[in-house]
Amino acid sequence: MELFFPKKPFFERIEFIGKLSKQARFADRIQLILQYPLIKQGEIIGKGFGTKEMLERILSVAPSPEPFWTLSSEGHSQFQIEVQSDKVLLSTAGRQVSPTEYDDQITSMICSIYLLDLTVTRRLTPSEMRDRHLTFFLAGPRELWYVNQLREVSFTGEARTKVTNSKIELAEDFPFEIEVLPYYFHDEGSEPDKHELMANILALHFKTVKSRTELPDDGFVELATELARDLCVLVSFLSRSWVTWYRYQLVTNDHMKDYIRETRKCNMEGLGWREALIEPHRSREFIRTGLTNYRKLRENGFDLFTPILYFVSANEKEHLEEQFTTLFLALEKIKDLFAREQDLLTNLNKKEFEKLHSIISNVIEKNVSNPEILDRMKKKIPELNRPTFRFVLEKLLSSYDIDWKDLQPPNHPFTMINTRGELFHSSKELNLDRLARDRHRLQIIIERLLLRLLGWSDLSRSLTFDTKEWLISPEEDSKEM
Repeated sequence: MELFFPKKPFFERIEFIGKLSKQARFADRIQLILQYPLIKQGEIIGKGFGTKEMLERILSVAPSPEPFWTLSSEGHSQFQIEVQSDKVLLSTAGRQVSPTEYDDQITSMICSIYLLDLTVTRRLTPSEMRDRHLTFFLAGPRELWYVNQLREVSFTGEARTKVTNSKIELAEDFPFEIEVLPYYFHDEGSEPDKHELMANILALHFKTVKSRTELPDDGFVELATELARDLCVLVSFLSRSWVTWYRYQLVTNDHMKDYIRETRKCNMEGLGWREALIEPHRSREFIRTGLTNYRKLRENGFDLFTPILYFVSANEKEHLEEQFTTLFLALEKIKDLFAREQDLLTNLNKKEFEKLHSIISNVIEKNVSNPEILDRMKKKIPELNRPTFRFVLEKLLSSYDIDWKDLQPPNHPFTMINTRGELFHSSKELNLDRLARDRHRLQIIIERLLLRLLGWSDLSRSLTFDTKEWLISPEEDSKEM
């Protein structure tokens, strides 16, 4: 089967006999080959081999409106591998036609599949090992994890790596130890030159000595997965670029379980020292403080996940208008969370506004005779009970002692909200210089807010000297082309 589906370097390849099913109908005894990347995010793809009868079973189920198939292994190989996925998409189904007298017996490729996730469990001979290990393999910039690696290479070519600052110390107590470690992978290059290849990626490693009675496997995975997600969100914010995990591996005394998933693409390029939102050497301090505040805020209904998601996404957008729009979504989310917390969603309570609504409605009815205009105006009355964006934003910035005046020229009005109005609600030509400046002002304000919300007082790196000089200089009258 290598001819049909050659293995790529640093990809895991598994072969097994399996079943594809959907809505209680299935095709079984298919010889399946799956591949997925080990050192980066990537597609989980597979090919199925079987007979004409197996293909006909697949084709009979394919028209079902349910898009996802379920894949499962059948029986056990000599290594006792169990494979399972509930998120399988059928890419292609078909086979080469053979001479009639042999067509029913010949095995050939009958389908290609694409998986959004995959679980591979390998049963092991039980050992006396008490520790359980859970490793999350990471994608995205690695600088803000701040792991120190020293690699020594001798004259023979032998290499040794010393890792320091790997342990993550948190304010909360967890039933496991947490480290960030480099994981090394070795493979062979493709023909004709099969050189040995080596790569390393960072991984979050959780180790527990708790018994399965105290902390079952599922509980260990659930608790560690939630913590890994929160840590990745915080490092994504600091990096201004998405950081996530794409695979985890659980190792116990009797089995090893790999879970691989499709994730949003991450920028794998390194960050420059100036690009980080805080000094890299203080990132562990921020993680310790930020995680505690992030979780407390979430418990109180002030969940910063979506604002951070929008903030990071904006920094990965290509076009200026996209960046500004997505940043404003982040600010809107923070503003709305604050308004709910401070009871600033309305100006008057329901009873008071119902009385005022009736008075205003009567006045409009007495002075507007056109039924269509009357209807339009009455529908706008409820908006009178909604505080203005500017009012809530000023309250928010004041509450967290966030300055914005250092981002504008002296005695210059606050332009960011007007820029939003022109971009979202107007066909006017945009002043691109102002849009570019307000995009940076918006980002800096969000960074300052998120840092303060997460308990961090040092806001100095959110605004560099060069950026400040540009923001407070006179605007250019540049129009959109």
